[in-house]
Parts: sequence; C-alpha cells; structure tokens
Amino acid sequence: MNKKMRELQEKIQKHVDAAELYMSTATPDSEKAAAELDAADELQKQLDLEKRLEEKKRANLPTAVLNPAPEQSVNGYGILAKLLRGRQLTEAELNAVAASSEQQEKALISGTNAANGENYLCPEDIEHDIKEYRKSYKQARDLVTVEPTTALSGKCHYAANPTAGLVKFDDGDALDSASDPSFIPVPWTIEWYGALIPVSQILQEAEAANLRAYINKWFVRRAVITENSLIFNALRTGYDSGTPMAISGVAGMKSVVNKSLDPSCLIDGVIITNQSGFDCLDQEVDDSGRSVLQPDPTQPTRMLFKDVLPIEVFADAELENIDATHFPVFVGSIKAGCTMKEFQRMRLAVSSHFAFNKGQDVFRVQEGIAVVSTDKSAYVYGSLTAKPAKS
Repeated sequence: MNKKMRELQEKIQKHVDAAELYMSTATPDSEKAAAELDAADELQKQLDLEKRLEEKKRANLPTAVLNPAPEQSVNGYGILAKLLRGRQLTEAELNAVAASSEQQEKALISGTNAANGENYLCPEDIEHDIKEYRKSYKQARDLVTVEPTTALSGKCHYAANPTAGLVKFDDGDALDSASDPSFIPVPWTIEWYGALIPVSQILQEAEAANLRAYINKWFVRRAVITENSLIFNALRTGYDSGTPMAISGVAGMKSVVNKSLDPSCLIDGVIITNQSGFDCLDQEVDDSGRSVLQPDPTQPTRMLFKDVLPIEVFADAELENIDATHFPVFVGSIKAGCTMKEFQRMRLAVSSHFAFNKGQDVFRVQEGIAVVSTDKSAYVYGSLTAKPAKS
C-alpha cells in the first residue's frame, strides 16, 4: 500500500467516525451523518482506483523490483545522534521522523541545517522506551481512561445513567422516545507539555545508552508528574465544584462505599489517596487489634479496603494534603470519572546552538494531552480525617 492509499484510508475513517458521532447524540443528525458517509463513499472509489493502478504497476515490474532487498532497521537513538551532530539522514531515517510529506521535503532540501529548530516525529523505538520507562513510576494514567487522538480538540460523550427501566408496549405501538439513551458531551482541547534535554557533545559517542538515560532523567519523570497533577486536578474540580465530601476514618469510608456510590461503580472501583491518607486508614484496627486493611492476594504490596477495593497510594508531594489533618481521597470508578486524550506520536526538535557555551546540544521532547472529568457520579472526592479518639 502506497502513501496516497494510506492517506485515503485515514480520510475515509475520519468521515465514518464523524458520521457515527452525529448519530450517537441525544438528537441524531441523519443529514450530516449521510453527508459524511457520502464523502467516505467518494473517497472509497478513489481508493479502489488507486489499488487497481497499484496492481497494474506491479504486474509490469521486473522480479528484482517486486522482491527488493530487506530494508535496514532504523535506530531512533542513532537518528537523534545524527541530528545533534548535524549529519544528513538517510531516506529511511527521514521516513521514520518526518511528520508529513511537506516536512520531509523541507528536511531533504535543508540538508544539515535541518538539525536546528526542525520539528520531527519521535522515532517509534524511542517512544516505546519512554512507555517502558513510565512503568517504573507511579502513574495515575493507569487508573483513568486513556484514548489516543489525532485531533487537537473535540468532545467526549458518555451515557448518562438511566433512572427508569424498559417501557411496556403492545405489538404495533410506538415506543416513547424519552426512553432513548442520553449522551453528555464534555469538550476537550489538546495542550502541549515538553522538556529541554541537554546532551553533552562528548558523551554522544555512546549514543544509545546515554540518550536513553537522559530521556529517562529529563523527560519521563517530569511527564509522569505533570500527568498525575492534571488527573488529580480534574478529579478534584469535577466533583461538586471542587468541594470534597467529609469522611471520618474507616467508618466514614464504609458509608461512602455502601451508600454514596452506585454499586456498578465498584466493579472496577479503586481508592486513590496519598501517603498521609493511607496512614490514616492503616492506623485503624478492629476489636481484635487487626488492621482493617488487608493485603491484595494478587499483589501483596497493595492493600484492599473491605477485601474488594484496591488502594492506590501516591506521594504527598504529588497528591497534596488538603490541610494538616485532612487528606485527599478519590473513591469509585475513576476510569468512568476521568478521561485523558493523548495526541498520537510525540514531537522532538534539536539545536546545537541553544547551549553552545556549555558544549552541549539540546533536544526538546513534547507531548500533547487533555484531561477532563467525565461521569461525575462515578466517584467521590473526599476529605479524610482520622477517627476521633475514644474518650
């Protein structure tokens, strides 16, 4: 499949997605949905013609062209090292980092000067390493819904929980449209976050090992801190205008689980708190002197509340206390309550002039994300206090 065919496929999918969105609202717009599908059909005709042309071309090509030698694998760290040194990239390397055909053409024309200030897609193997590095940190993104996107803005749609059952009707009767599902739109806009990563020109000779270490030190940890902060803020502000529910000790927590949340929110429910909040819960014991929290048999280092809800603990520095005696806690289905939209593919740019006086090259890594609170009834944001001492 050639590049034009891939682009046509992407355009077709966008029209199909748009049609599906028009039909998934509380008041479906069939005319706009039909227009999107008509546009997709026209593009499909072009795609079919491109496939026929491709088949005709291949039928007339000699065997050597039909069975070319296997391409050499592209190393992302090698690409970064070349960019930092101002060296020309091969065509395969340009294909790995060029964001578009226009940008690729610019990089080819600019030659070695493209190493300064040019924006590139982050090579896939480096993105893979970044994702692996993330696993060594405590990530709130693992507890929310993460959706990739190629758009810069849009709306999340989630279904409001029904409050009535099915409608009884006789054969031939019309169903009341009031029983149709309703969807609540939540707008989002991608925002960009990044870091400047200085790399010693002397250390570049051992490119892979040193660049991996620098990315881990300068970008991944900062990215996790930023994402955690955005998620916690969305959960706070999305619940009752940021006003937490007062929860007193384990008894108060039990009341939240038993009465404040729909039982369906406990199926994938969790408890998120910080070190101080966990210590507050862990200090309480039952009448036999045993801790009310029990180890998770599947993950011995994690504790369970009521033998069901796992407790995810974050550092006080990342999830700050409300005050000296009140600690933050989120209880319920956090995946239903918060969504992170993640722009596909990171971006990077390189400069050998930014830190010229320090003998360093600098490359900038950036990611685009949006975090929004969605189903606000799926979780509770609480202010946890210790159980009052017995008099």
